[in-house]
Amino acid sequence: MRMKRERHFLDQKARFAGLAALLERPDAPWNEALNCLARWPAEQEPERAIVIVEAAVDRWPAGLRGLSRFVVQQLVGGELRPYLRVLRALDLRRVWSVKRRDLLLARMIEEGGVTRLESFTTRYDLGEELIPRLARSISGLRSLEIGGSGVSSGGAEALALAPGLAGLVSLSLHNNHIRDDGAEALLCSPWLSGLRFLNLHGNRLSPTMVERIAAAPRWQAARIVLGCQRGPGSW
Repeated sequence: MRMKRERHFLDQKARFAGLAALLERPDAPWNEALNCLARWPAEQEPERAIVIVEAAVDRWPAGLRGLSRFVVQQLVGGELRPYLRVLRALDLRRVWSVKRRDLLLARMIEEGGVTRLESFTTRYDLGEELIPRLARSISGLRSLEIGGSGVSSGGAEALALAPGLAGLVSLSLHNNHIRDDGAEALLCSPWLSGLRFLNLHGNRLSPTMVERIAAAPRWQAARIVLGCQRGPGSW
């Protein structure tokens, strides 16, 4: 029993030494650091390992701090751990085989500690269910893309009223079901004046609303994509 405990201690010590060596490498890739946390044994102080990586995590640009292939496999398999809080870029398209990605996001927030992201992307998803979770629980977003996901005017209004989106510079809600009242909420939002890119292509906006958005003084410096709007009977 004593030998077993000593071997466990040595294994743990070696694991922390390996993590330290990884973080000392100037060319260490993000995925390698993330996978190191994802593979960390539950009995070997994983929280301490997470804190060590967090202290050095700014060396990787936020846009690179997304899901690795191994972490995708864990998420698809239903395994979530607190190391997920080091993520800053979340693309749910990578876990497309999970049917209820809104519930996966809820678990990532509650069990994985995801409370701050700089970018969030999904497509062909349950946008109306995802948006309240993002608006309520996620801060720091600068880029948000939810395309083709059934977002209605209610979803647009929820985004417009979310203080956590005050830093947003890119918003793409293309190919959804947003009507004039939802666009009006975006136009009047106290939090969305800093947008530099807005994509509302393929929604259900009237010609008058399209003109208002294109001419909005608050977005004169932004690139705005309005494109083709769908009629009342369209998808």
